[in-house]
Amino acid sequence: MTQAAIQFHLDECIPERVAHGLRRLDRECTTTHEAELRGATDLDHVEYCRKHAKVLVTRDRDFLRIADQGHEHAGIIFWTEKHPPSQLVRDIDALCFQTTLAELRNAVIYV
Repeated sequence: MTQAAIQFHLDECIPERVAHGLRRLDRECTTTHEAELRGATDLDHVEYCRKHAKVLVTRDRDFLRIADQGHEHAGIIFWTEKHPPSQLVRDIDALCFQTTLAELRNAVIYV
C-alpha cells in the first residue's frame, strides 16, 4: 500500500521562493494567497490545513500557542530562521522521506 504524499501549506510569513523550491522537488504546496486565506485568522489557517490534510509551514509563533492550546492540526513545521529559505526547502524535502502524514498529525517540527 502506498503512503499518501505529504502536502504543505505555507503561511504568509514564508517567502514565495520556498513554494517554488518545493514544487521543483515535486512537493505539493499551497500559499496563503493561492488558498484565498489572506486576512484569515490563524485558526482559519489551522482549520484549512486540517480539513485538507496539509502540514502548515510558518515562522509565526501564534501557531505554536494554538498547538499548545490543544487545537487539532495536520502538523506544523516551524521555521526558526537559523538557516536560509533554500535550507528550509531541503529540510522539508528530507522530512518527507523520514515520516508520514499520520506521524505529523498534531506534531510541531522545528527547522
